[in-house]
Amino acid sequence: MHNTMRNISIICAICLAIIAGNSRTFAQSNDDELRYKQQSAAARKNAQRERQAERAQAAKSATIDSEVARETAEYMAEVARIQKHNNEVADYMTRDIAHRLAVWGDIGACTRLDQLGMMGGGTYSLSGAGALGIGYQLRHNKFLFTTGLEFRSINYVHTAQADPSLPPTYTSYNLGYLQIPLLLGMELDNWYWQLGAKAGYKLMDIHSTGLAPLRFGPAFEIGMNFDKWSRPQIPAGQEMTPQQRTQFRMHYKLALFGECGMWLHPDPTGGPARLQEDMMLGLKFTAAYQFRRKQKTMEPLPTRPRPEMQLVVKDANGRPVEGAIIQTTDRIADSKSYATSLPDGSAVLKVARGEYDVRAYHKGKMAERLNIQHTDLGGDRYELILDQEDNTPPEVKIVDEEEIIIDPNSPCLVGRVIDNETGKPLNAGVRFGNWIDTTALYHGTANTRGVYVTRLHRGDYSIHARKAGYMPLIDVIHFEQDSIILKLKPIRVGNAAKVKDLFFIKDKATLQPESETALANLAMFLRQNPDVCIRLTAHTDNQGDADRLERLSRARARMVRRNLVNRGIDINRIEIDGKGGSQPVADNQSEYGRNLNQRMVMEIISIDGPKPTNEE
Repeated sequence: MHNTMRNISIICAICLAIIAGNSRTFAQSNDDELRYKQQSAAARKNAQRERQAERAQAAKSATIDSEVARETAEYMAEVARIQKHNNEVADYMTRDIAHRLAVWGDIGACTRLDQLGMMGGGTYSLSGAGALGIGYQLRHNKFLFTTGLEFRSINYVHTAQADPSLPPTYTSYNLGYLQIPLLLGMELDNWYWQLGAKAGYKLMDIHSTGLAPLRFGPAFEIGMNFDKWSRPQIPAGQEMTPQQRTQFRMHYKLALFGECGMWLHPDPTGGPARLQEDMMLGLKFTAAYQFRRKQKTMEPLPTRPRPEMQLVVKDANGRPVEGAIIQTTDRIADSKSYATSLPDGSAVLKVARGEYDVRAYHKGKMAERLNIQHTDLGGDRYELILDQEDNTPPEVKIVDEEEIIIDPNSPCLVGRVIDNETGKPLNAGVRFGNWIDTTALYHGTANTRGVYVTRLHRGDYSIHARKAGYMPLIDVIHFEQDSIILKLKPIRVGNAAKVKDLFFIKDKATLQPESETALANLAMFLRQNPDVCIRLTAHTDNQGDADRLERLSRARARMVRRNLVNRGIDINRIEIDGKGGSQPVADNQSEYGRNLNQRMVMEIISIDGPKPTNEE
């Protein structure tokens, strides 16, 4: 009995222990499930917040992209508009065109050419005629066009008797016509010619001859230009007076003229009216005043209409720092932009709205990183203080003690400008362009140490460097890595340079619009150095008659000079010469060599002011 009771107690204890364990397990399961539910809810909330943040960031990025796309579209439209204007100006400035106000007078002899048998076989003796006119002349290259109003007076003397044995009776016809001439021709160096027609209306008929009021017929004139002899002689170094400038604009011509008039004449016997003709020959004198050419300007391409981020770098004492490297990082696109501070410590970056990290470095010092929300279209201004130890980024390279940003995987084109003779640094203007079409890719100025920095990578470029007192440097370079040293020659009498990128129509002296950049650069050089006088010498290949090629080369040099004068350069500062194909620099047997031989050379002939010239 006692054993039975003990066994029952043991069994009960075991059951109670099992029940208690199950209860704890159940409770633990409930706790785990609750914790899992809480964690799941938190994870869902976090995921939802992340999705909301991603959507907000995507919307923000889309807004920025949309604004950038809109601004870029506006910019490209503005570029297209101004480029069209530039092309029109380039076409206008490279055309050899002149507008003139002309007056003229002529005197000559005339006769009537009647049909055989008319008016009883009467004959007509030689009579006189004269005219006065005023009009407009257009010269385009060698083409000459003249029109205007002209009053012509004609006097005919008629012998009324057909029988030579009888004394003649004379009848005088005094007529006056208002005529409109339309003449086309060519104006060459010392002579000219024109052909065309004249149409007139009878204003005066003293003896009431009954002639029809309309008169028309062909006309011509051929004669000499007196420009070479009529222009004043200007002593060396003397400024032209207003009277002399007017004399330079005057053009005088003397010509042999002829014209034939046709009109209806009534038959005195009552028969039908017949077509009558007259013919006259004589001398014509013309004086023309050439208007000053309208000056057009090339508009610069617009700056991209994006917000400006304005930055100022100072040292720990508040002084501006020149040459500090500024790096901005777009926090969305992770793209980087760089700038170098100017002497006043300022730098400007044109970047789209967004969030940026901005850092600055300079010779062992760096500024605290700024997190910028860039939004202001008028330009946000931020100050960077160099008060921490430098952690120089790996992109920085030292060039002539200047810190230059260089991407080791894609070298940027940097270099110096120096004096060719002394080696001293020059803060010259530097322009790099596409070597094929010379489109500007970089335009800046070297600093006081002669260092320039571009973001151009490996490739071929056209280069143009200029500074007052130095010959312009125009060349084509191939860049791989390291730096490009540009050496400028000081202006010296006898120094010469090829004028590159001048393009003429084949076998003509007409400049093509693609020459605008070269002409603008040459004019800029002459304006920067007002006491410099040059000689332009044109050369050709040897394909053709030597005399014709020499005339062609001289005409091309004259065309370039005329273009420079139209840009405000004193004609007395420019001499011209043409060598034809007599001085080749390459073999004329290949097209490449012939292209090299067709060149324009600029030579310094004086640095003491303008010299006189009697040429147009």
